This record gives sequence, C-alpha cells and structure tokens, in this order.
Amino acid sequence: MSESEVAFKMIRDNATNVRRDLDQLRKKHHKFICLNDNIDHSKPGAEDVRNVLLEFYEAYFPRRSAFELPEGVHNEFLYMHDIEQHQYESFLKSWLLVGAAIVLLMVLTSRCLVRSVSSVLGVRPNRKHPLLELYK
Repeated sequence: MSESEVAFKMIRDNATNVRRDLDQLRKKHHKFICLNDNIDHSKPGAEDVRNVLLEFYEAYFPRRSAFELPEGVHNEFLYMHDIEQHQYESFLKSWLLVGAAIVLLMVLTSRCLVRSVSSVLGVRPNRKHPLLELYK
C-alpha cells in the first residue's frame, strides 16, 4: 500500500479544525484511515468534536458492515474474558440441567422397573424397607 492510500489524522479538541481535517479526507478516498483520539473528553468542546466525528463516519461509511451489530443492539461484554466466562457459565448450567434430567429419568425408570418386577413375580414389596420407601 502506498503512502497516498493511507491517511493519518490527530483528532484534538477543536471541532472546526477536526471538521477541516475530515473534509480533506472526504475529498480523497483512502484505503486506510487512522484517526488518533487525542481529545480531552473533560473539555466542553469534546461533545462537538464527537458529533463531527459521528457525522463524518455516517457520511464516509453510509452502510453498515456485515461485521457490525444491527442498530439498537449493543454488545454487553467489553472484554473477551467476560464473554468466555459467560459462555462457560452457560455451558455449566446446561449440563447441570441435563444431569438433573438424567437423574430424574433414572429414578422414574427404576420405580417403574421395581413395580413391573413385583407384579410379574406376584410379590408385594415390603413397604417398611427404607430403600423401597423411595418407590411409593
């Protein structure tokens, strides 16, 4: 990539200067643009600079990229670690539910099995036995 295809602009606190610099970028479409945020966001003019930047981006890139979230959707995670932890916790919760379902199926199946075997053999289970109390 040649230098004519690359643009670098330092963005500071003066909205008029920022608008001028961005207008120069609009005149020539570069393949790569680096806008370095050197704004003191505590100064009163910072919001004006932000609005100028927003206007520039919306004009320079009028359509969303396929990689951007749809309008109104925001990423709730700031760091990859947070996403990975959320995915891990979701994974554990789903396997906990699967495990609970398997245990429930095993209990119900064994209860049915005890009743079936008892009826086939014609034996009534001793209801006083502590283990058979589970199958009432």
